[in-house]
Amino acid sequence: MKCKTYLLIAIFNFLFFAMGQIVFAATPDKVKVDLFEAHQPVKQVFLYGPARIKMPMQRTLPPGKYLLTEKGSQLELAKQGSLQPIVVAPRIVLDGQTLGVALGIDSVDKRTYPGDVEMSVLPKQSIRVRNVVAVKDYVIGVVSSETPANWPVEALKAQAVLTQTRLARHLPSMVLGDSTQRELYLGSSNNRKEVREAVHSVWGQLLMHENRPVAVYYHSTCAGGTSSGEVVFSNKSAVPPYLKAVNCDYCVRSPFSKLTVRRISKDAATKAFGEGLPAILDYDDAGRPIKVRLPDGRILSGYQFWILLGQSAGWDKAPGMKYKLGTLPNGDLQVFSTGAGHGVGLCQWGSAELAHQGKTYKDILQYYFPGTNVQESRSVAMW
Repeated sequence: MKCKTYLLIAIFNFLFFAMGQIVFAATPDKVKVDLFEAHQPVKQVFLYGPARIKMPMQRTLPPGKYLLTEKGSQLELAKQGSLQPIVVAPRIVLDGQTLGVALGIDSVDKRTYPGDVEMSVLPKQSIRVRNVVAVKDYVIGVVSSETPANWPVEALKAQAVLTQTRLARHLPSMVLGDSTQRELYLGSSNNRKEVREAVHSVWGQLLMHENRPVAVYYHSTCAGGTSSGEVVFSNKSAVPPYLKAVNCDYCVRSPFSKLTVRRISKDAATKAFGEGLPAILDYDDAGRPIKVRLPDGRILSGYQFWILLGQSAGWDKAPGMKYKLGTLPNGDLQVFSTGAGHGVGLCQWGSAELAHQGKTYKDILQYYFPGTNVQESRSVAMW
């Protein structure tokens, strides 16, 4: 499993719904997902046959390896090693309804996607790769991508309910991403029978609070306890009451539960934060920083500094938001951290342990989101 080392959700996106009955089928049958979100800009795409071109013409490509590149305002698709393009067009659509579309952005990594894959030219000579996929296939793909092969069934169900709940708050016109900035989606490459069965068993179920789908937050490993959304995101007016801090001694099996120590060179730290050592001014009860002072006197929230740290020095420097700072004699900055992710909402490794202990998916969700309940979407009124 690719554990969450970060989840960039800086603004709570609360959507208002029209009065009426939730019918999950009333949400779009398909969702749009921009692929390779964490690897922008995309300059080339490797395609693996057999594959079916749907637009600008209908054509089946035989087995083999193909390369798609951007040439001005056009895309060129050719057999790898050939100078003669098979298709030249501003937009190419591949049909994965039967076999899936197997592709990657380097010559080694290969993922398979159900549905259609649309490729088009973006400004600054890059390629947009977008998967238009059935909602159920997307949910199965997310749950498979977010969990390892040995995950217990009740934890899979909890993950599936959260992903469906997130989609219930999703406007039809919005485009999703595929990275842990939102939810990890690797297509159907990691799909497993137990995931398909788990998703099917909870299909149409949402996590609700006061008859509304909750704002979904989860992370890999809390390392001893979650934090309230109000403290982490420093936004009292927008944080719902179910994003509370809860004790969690259940994620000790996570590889991120142990202390990690990373070093940032003095030069790199100075470039990122200024001359001097950033100082943590306050922590919450779970041990996550609340306020950090930069060398120039600016005050950031612990979450803002964590994002800045990841963006400037690498997300491996502090996989989790439960971090401390120190300095070495040569001026290098040391970062000590436990856990992985922001620490708000559901702890994935904790949910797995609770499932091992016999808790149901409803028990797990209600533990990490106090005051909520799981409901069939057909019977819940929304506003």
